[in-house]
Amino acid sequence: MASTQPKPYLREARFPQDFDEIVEVARRAFQTDAPFLFCGNVTEVPETGFLKEEDDKRLRVLLTFFLRCCIDIKARITVVVFPEEGGKERIAAAAYWMPPKKRLALTQVGRLLRSGVTGFLKAWGTTGTHRMTTLYLDVAHKSLQKVLKKRVNDTWHLNMVMTHPDYQGRGCLSMIVREQYKFAPDATFTLEASTPKSRNQYAHLGFEVHGPFTLGKGKVGADGLPAKGEAATGMEISPMIKVR
Repeated sequence: MASTQPKPYLREARFPQDFDEIVEVARRAFQTDAPFLFCGNVTEVPETGFLKEEDDKRLRVLLTFFLRCCIDIKARITVVVFPEEGGKERIAAAAYWMPPKKRLALTQVGRLLRSGVTGFLKAWGTTGTHRMTTLYLDVAHKSLQKVLKKRVNDTWHLNMVMTHPDYQGRGCLSMIVREQYKFAPDATFTLEASTPKSRNQYAHLGFEVHGPFTLGKGKVGADGLPAKGEAATGMEISPMIKVR
């Protein structure tokens, strides 16, 4: 007999009702994310796999601030939803797509203030902010800019994508990316892959690596946690482009 279990589907996020659930999905997804651990100056992750309370709060501040920025800039935010009994649904994954000509910038003072930049700066401090912006995001943007030149801001940029650990391996990322291809069939897409696994997944979806760089070399290992000597390899970040 064929299964009657409802299938997951993708829709655009609805705000404010989806806000807290998306932040929670992101919080669970990025608990051991290497770039976050480095940028957030996290020194260890307990054996439970969950961050210490202080580090977890810092992560939540970042994710809340960033989602508010994306809403304010009118990013296209999509979610993968799994239906549950009683007509309820659970958000399993989400993606923030920045449209052409729309990017976050430090010069957008009003947007940053509306989105809670004061709380972000207080939680992350000078070191964390420098690592996130100058050492990570700025370098990734320049890598893409070398290839695309002035067209770099004409792309759809995947600023953030996350899948709740309970739904890993169930095709959420593929669903998100392929739906975006259909939404903007003639567009060029850009992103940064922060792990070999995600890089391979995006390659399978047609993305190519351009200008990979190492983040945190001499300070952290591939897991984003403090390391010394030969173990302080840093982590490879892979800017990627998909031309339609």
